[in-house]
Amino acid sequence: MCFFTTKYFMLMKFFFCNLIFLLVIHANFAQSIQGKLLDANTKETIVGANVFIANTSVGTVSNEKGEFLIPKSPQKNIDLIFSMTGYETLAIPILLDTLGNKPLTVLLKEKVDKIEGIVVKDKNPNWQTNYNIFKLHFLGETENAKNCIIKNPEILNLQFQKRVFKASADDMLIIENKNLGYIIKYKLSGFVVDFDKGYFVILGYPLFELMKGTKSQEKRWKKRRLQTYLGSSLHLMRSMYQNNWEEQRFTLRRLERKPNPERLPDSLIRAKIKKFLKENKQDSVRYWIKQQKIPSIIQFLHSNPLKPADSLVTNADNKLKKLTFSDNIQINYFPKGNSEKMQTSIITFFKPFVFLQEDGYVIEALDLIYEGYMPLKKVADLLPLDYQEGQ
Repeated sequence: MCFFTTKYFMLMKFFFCNLIFLLVIHANFAQSIQGKLLDANTKETIVGANVFIANTSVGTVSNEKGEFLIPKSPQKNIDLIFSMTGYETLAIPILLDTLGNKPLTVLLKEKVDKIEGIVVKDKNPNWQTNYNIFKLHFLGETENAKNCIIKNPEILNLQFQKRVFKASADDMLIIENKNLGYIIKYKLSGFVVDFDKGYFVILGYPLFELMKGTKSQEKRWKKRRLQTYLGSSLHLMRSMYQNNWEEQRFTLRRLERKPNPERLPDSLIRAKIKKFLKENKQDSVRYWIKQQKIPSIIQFLHSNPLKPADSLVTNADNKLKKLTFSDNIQINYFPKGNSEKMQTSIITFFKPFVFLQEDGYVIEALDLIYEGYMPLKKVADLLPLDYQEGQ
């Protein structure tokens, strides 16, 4: 019987905005994605907008005619992102096998509040403290995080009220990751840390650009990228797609979670503590504080590891794989040459199944959450979906 109390998790998924867009779909395979960006109201061309495939290094900007061209992606399912200062961010989910070569016409809707609500950091005495909180939960605390710099923090809007921390940005954050050799342009769509409920959520669209360096720098970057990749959620999902997680040094076990019948409701416990504090009945207060410490959830970890033969992952349409599970999964990763540093994470499923791509992309990533080791690695430890070992 195992007990876990940590509730922190990270959701990295694409946030679909309520925006205007127009797509023309054909049956032929797209050799490239091309189109034109227009203002939804005036129909004027939009110049200099960021256009990219989320979570990859594939992107461009719209030219003086508002046109864009992105080469074919090896992914089957992508989210094409359009981001421009003063406009609502647009995310278009696309199945490339059904997208023809005819150019897209994309309409961006102007932000109503593009001028209002901008917080100037020099006018907020708590800005630096709040910014430190943001960096801790956004970048993380790893060695990669220590070597990350946010180049334009002044665009952040930070709020901390009633132990709930929120952040937003009106433009793309520019992050220089000196440890991995990436410049990350990150469109932040949602950021919440609830300290009372013990969770944090990050929603956004990253675009990766390779930094230029000397041969020795590039060699170090490649080594650190591989170190970051091994044991990551990206590594895990790719190994699950291939049904070779054991070969990749992952051990998966079924983890059952059930309400603890011995745990009384929180509302009752709080009411009793409040009552006996007023009456100065210390023995009763201590009793109910003890009740408060009883875990609300009982967890049972199965001893037998899950095997590929258990049909955890099965084939689906369009070269997708279907990951089906009814309970939670505990993941142990054993780094090569250092088995003592086992890394333990937990996946909780909100739906009976999710779909995987070969590159490790989870089609509906909001349908699962990570706990434990994996969510400790945040934006500073992200790798693009087109990353391959040794790159």
